[in-house]
Amino acid sequence: METRAIRTPFGIVEQMGSETQIRATKARREDWAHRPGACWPCSTLARVPGNLWANFASNGDLVDGNMPENVDGHEFSAWASDVLRAAGLPEHPAIR
Repeated sequence: METRAIRTPFGIVEQMGSETQIRATKARREDWAHRPGACWPCSTLARVPGNLWANFASNGDLVDGNMPENVDGHEFSAWASDVLRAAGLPEHPAIR
């Protein structure tokens, strides 16, 4: 199975067969949450320590990941969508 990794300013996207994984360090999530013109001032993603990742099925459903329960779902969806768009996948079904 071929894996394709795409680095973006706010995370890495890997396509592994029919699944797509996004992941990011705390620093990348902080950069995303505090970027000019699109800031999340009370970001829950930026406060979580360590690396976070999420896997999406080919239909866009979240398969698994290590997102803590206290991460805001709207913020997670916005971040995931921005990372997928930045990776050149604007039609990915996980984009909400």
